[in-house]
Amino acid sequence: MNFYKKYLPVGMKEAVTHCLDSFVPFYLYRLPEREGGRLGFGVSLSGQIERKTADFSVPGFVAAPFDSEEEAYFIPGEFECEGDLTDKAVRDLKDAVFSGIRMPCPESGDMDKEAYRTAFEEIMRRIDSGVLEKVVLSRTLTLKRGDSGFSDVFSYWELLRKAYPHAFVFLYFIPGKGVWAGASPELLLNYTKGRVKTMALAGTRPVSFEGELLKPWTQKEIREQGVVRDYIREVLENHGRSVEMSETRTFMAGNICHLCTDFTALTGDGLESLLKALHPTPALGGFPRKEALACIREVEVHERKFYGGYLGPVGKDVARLYVNIRSMELFPGAFRLYVGGGINGDSVFEDEWEETSDKAATLLNVLGIHSVGDKANFNDNAR
Repeated sequence: MNFYKKYLPVGMKEAVTHCLDSFVPFYLYRLPEREGGRLGFGVSLSGQIERKTADFSVPGFVAAPFDSEEEAYFIPGEFECEGDLTDKAVRDLKDAVFSGIRMPCPESGDMDKEAYRTAFEEIMRRIDSGVLEKVVLSRTLTLKRGDSGFSDVFSYWELLRKAYPHAFVFLYFIPGKGVWAGASPELLLNYTKGRVKTMALAGTRPVSFEGELLKPWTQKEIREQGVVRDYIREVLENHGRSVEMSETRTFMAGNICHLCTDFTALTGDGLESLLKALHPTPALGGFPRKEALACIREVEVHERKFYGGYLGPVGKDVARLYVNIRSMELFPGAFRLYVGGGINGDSVFEDEWEETSDKAATLLNVLGIHSVGDKANFNDNAR
């Protein structure tokens, strides 16, 4: 199903709940306000999921894991509607019922502060030795939620949609791979028949309720974002022409902000080759890429899965892809948040730990969890 409205179509909550209860693959998203703010909803009535990164003959939605060696998952938008869900549309959707096994919530994998410190120190050792310039270290926060099923999942998406008008707000379900929701501020690639837009987004600082910086930008954040900017510029220059780069600006994203540089370019290369060169950028992996990814595999205690990958609506010669950050994986009775931060030679442990807590708060605050024990540890209600 594909349709684009600024209001929520009638029957949407019921449709989402049915898909989750009946193992029907689906996606629901809202583009950032600056890009039109349109809604999109799609269902694979056949229950089929394809594995491919490009060559989309029909509209749909792609979700790629962080591991760039894995192919992306494509949900074809087989069930179409131009507006509100009609009675017939609801009946057709409810005829799609499949069986499956619920993804269990991991019993372990969250890094406590000391485990995070150990990983941080190993990364700093490799940076000091000259092997690495930057590594993005992530951690997870797993908390209980009241619903043992999925009846409240749509309300999470609605809360994110209202709270973050400038983010790509998403919810999708791939049977056997899980339910994911989030509000990403980071565009990976806007691709239309060889015309490309992207951004280098990195460096983080908290902001006040009025949107003012609570801490000034330092050399650490400037260097961190510069690595991402230079990498993306090089990729675009190698794969295209007429590359244009904006001045670096402050980009607001909820209760935090980032440094951002925008790019446009023309490319004769296809979408697939461009994605292979870009993903993952140093904003989610590190630099040099090969060494940074190897380090991540060694020091992180959890599997990133779709966190740090990319996702978004696609069609023939068209893709609107965002980085899977500020996101959570939903399980019966629990959810797991994924947060991370870039570490370079100027990093300070306490600042990096606090940054991941600030990023988690962008989701927790919206979900009504304003205080979960100690800000850094999230002990109360944690599994």
